Amino acid sequence: MITMAAGFIGVSWLAWAGVAAVASALFTVIQIPKQTPNTTGLTHFVLRWAHSITWLLLALSFLIRGLAPDLSTLADAVGLMGLGAYIAFRTAISQTGRRHRMRL
Repeated sequence: MITMAAGFIGVSWLAWAGVAAVASALFTVIQIPKQTPNTTGLTHFVLRWAHSITWLLLALSFLIRGLAPDLSTLADAVGLMGLGAYIAFRTAISQTGRRHRMRL
């Protein structure tokens, strides 16, 4: 039988994983930055997918933490990869937002 480890603020890790997975699914459909269609290459990829990837990595981190508490180091590493994806996303938004405003 699979047992889940205790979660964060009284909510199980499985529930957190579910919330993060739903957010990831939503952000694959919803494009947050309006400047995404005006970009190409790596910037376009980061703007289009990094936010979804962030939430997907968080969901995976929560799932690992809940199902295998002894793999907390792996869960931490996956969570940090999610942080890296989010930093890339925010950086791309700030850079393209600046270029977009300067053209006006």
